Amino acid sequence: QDGLYESSYLFQNVGNLTIPTISVIHSNPIINYTCLWEELYLLKNNTYIEKLKRIIRCLLYPKLKYEVWKSIQQHYQYILEHSTIITLLSAQYELSLKKINPKLLNITYSIPNPNTYEEQKSIPIKQKEIIYVGRLYNSTKRVDRLLKIWQSISKKYPDWHLSIVGDGIDGNMLRQYSQQLRLKQIDFYNFQPPRPFYEKAAIICMTSNFEGFPMVLTEAMQFGCVPVAFNSFEAIADIIIPEKTGELVTPFSIKEYKEKNKLTDVSDSRADGLTTSADSLLVRNWQDILAVYLYQQSKAGKTEFILDDSCKDDLAKIFAEMNPVVRDKQNITHV
Repeated sequence: QDGLYESSYLFQNVGNLTIPTISVIHSNPIINYTCLWEELYLLKNNTYIEKLKRIIRCLLYPKLKYEVWKSIQQHYQYILEHSTIITLLSAQYELSLKKINPKLLNITYSIPNPNTYEEQKSIPIKQKEIIYVGRLYNSTKRVDRLLKIWQSISKKYPDWHLSIVGDGIDGNMLRQYSQQLRLKQIDFYNFQPPRPFYEKAAIICMTSNFEGFPMVLTEAMQFGCVPVAFNSFEAIADIIIPEKTGELVTPFSIKEYKEKNKLTDVSDSRADGLTTSADSLLVRNWQDILAVYLYQQSKAGKTEFILDDSCKDDLAKIFAEMNPVVRDKQNITHV
C-alpha cells in the first residue's frame, strides 16, 4: 500500500491483523518539505487575485515549512508502528528517512523500478528531435519550464523539433502557453505508446520539481536518447552520470539547462565569436556529428550500429572537420 501519504491509513487502520504490511514510498519521503517553496511560488494563473495569494503564501512560508515537517514526523511515526517493511525506489532516499527517524531504516529496503522494454542490441538512427514524455500536471512536472527553454533554442536551431507526448489536467493551459510564446517546431500528442518517439529522438528532457524513479528516462536511454534533467531529486543520481549517461542541471536554472542540451555554445557569449581557453569546450551540434557518422555508415550498407571503441577514430575525424580550431592571433589565449 502507498506509504507516502495519509491515504495509507485507510488500509492500515483495520484492526490488529497478523497480515504483513508493506508501505511503498514512491518518491522522496520528505518531498512535500523539500519542494514546498516551489509549490507555493508557482502561479496557478495570471490573475491579480492569484498573484496576491502567492504573496501571502510566501509570507507564510516559514510557518508552513514548520507545520509540514511536524506532519511528516507524525506520519512516519505511524508508518513505523504499522508497517512490517518499508520500500523505497532508491537507496538515495534512505538519508531522508534517517532525518525523520533513524529507526525507520531498520525495516527499509530499496527496490528500483525495472525496465519494461527488451534489451536493445543497437541504437536506432536519430533525428533532430527532443521529447518530453509524461503527464501534463504542471505543479510538479513543470513542462512550462521546457516550453520557455524551447522558446530560446528553437530560434537558433530551426532544424530541431520538440514533441510533448502525454496529457493531463494542465494540457490545455500548456498548449495555450505555447501559443502565447509563439513557439514553432513543436507538437503536442495525447497519451500513446512512447516507443516510436524514443526511437527517433536524440534527447529526452525532464523539468520536474521532483520525481520518484522516472521510468521514461531509463526507457528512452535504452533507445539511445540522451537524458537531460534537473538535479532536483536524489534518485536521479542512479540514472544520470553527468557527461557519461546524460546531463544534470542545477535546479532550476533555465540558462544552464539550455547549455546542457549542447544547443548553445560558449562562443555565443562573445561578440567576436571567440572563447577563452579557460572555458569548457562545448561541441557545436554534437548530435550532427553522430548523424553524419550514421549517414556514412548507412551509405556503406550497414543497417545496425553499435557505438564502441571501434568507431572512435571516425567520430574524431568528423568532430575535427565540423569544429575547426581557429586561434586569435592577437591573443593566443583565445580560440
